Amino acid sequence: MPNHITNLISFGDQPEQVAAFHQMLRELRQEDGVYGSIDFNKLIPMPESLDIEAGSNTNDGLAAYRRFMSGDKAAETFRKERPEAWALGKRAYENIQQYGAPTWYEWCNRNWGTKWNAYSCAEIDKNADTMEFMTAWSSVPGILEALSRKYPDQAVSYRWADEDIGSNVGEAVFQNGKMVDSNIPVPGSREAYELASDIMGIALEDLDLYLSADKSTYEYREEPPKERPHTKGGQVR
Repeated sequence: MPNHITNLISFGDQPEQVAAFHQMLRELRQEDGVYGSIDFNKLIPMPESLDIEAGSNTNDGLAAYRRFMSGDKAAETFRKERPEAWALGKRAYENIQQYGAPTWYEWCNRNWGTKWNAYSCAEIDKNADTMEFMTAWSSVPGILEALSRKYPDQAVSYRWADEDIGSNVGEAVFQNGKMVDSNIPVPGSREAYELASDIMGIALEDLDLYLSADKSTYEYREEPPKERPHTKGGQVR
């Protein structure tokens, strides 16, 4: 299973920004998805030809088809013995020529920044100004570039946090297809932990994470350290 990345997108909280935000939600909603879902295909469409098995059958077939295309007649044996893998390999070869990727997996990672479409999308009400969804392994700045190009009048706020809390976390603003501002804390820093906590809506104490002695980061402890009593002249006060 991948690490799940929490993603938050907002256009702002002013009435005209919220109105534009909900127009975007209606236009980009996943088919049969909740109100608040987003379909990456509506921003960067994946060619249907790429929707084939990504795995050993395709890899074997692609290797055999490449040998065949280079003049190796012995590849004919593979075609007779494993016709399904051969067909997958042929399609993958053609996909590379046309789209630069053999299957959905490589194409999605390259064009969306993640292997799957948005998932675990939070259902929101008609007055909300922020949407939330999950992605696998990484944030999706390429999707935000496309989103901000589609809605060029909006300054699109994007925040993300890895479930491996304290790493792969940040926030940025996109406008007209470009990232115009960003804040990406050093992984493992106090700021990284606190930003992730805010994005994910999780108290660090609930994860048994407490400030280190020098207050520069958070450390795992089963319980917070007890305060030592102040003393003066050997007397507790």
